[in-house]
Amino acid sequence: MPSRSSDKAPKFSGKTADLVHYLEEIHHLCKKAGCTDEYEWPKWAIWYLDNDTANLWMQLMEETTGRWDEFVEVLANMYPGTGEREKRYIKADLVDLI
Repeated sequence: MPSRSSDKAPKFSGKTADLVHYLEEIHHLCKKAGCTDEYEWPKWAIWYLDNDTANLWMQLMEETTGRWDEFVEVLANMYPGTGEREKRYIKADLVDLI
C-alpha cells in the first residue's frame, strides 16, 4: 500500500461523486497488496483521508461489524446519491423529463 504522502496514494475529495471510485481504488489496492482480510479494508480507506473525514468514518465504522460490504453500505447511506436506489430514482426522473 502506498504511503499517505505518496503521489500514488488514493485521494478522496469529499464529494459524493468521487466516493465509489475512491472505495473501488482502496479495494483494488488492498487485493493487489495481498490484503485479503475484508475487515482491514475499511481501515485502509480511513488511512488516506483528511483528519475530519477520517474521524467521521471511524465513528461510522464503530457502528458496524467492520466488514467491508457493511462499511460501504453505511457510507453510501451517508453520502446521498451513491446508493443504487438513489441512482434509479435519478434516472427515472430524467426519463420523465423527456
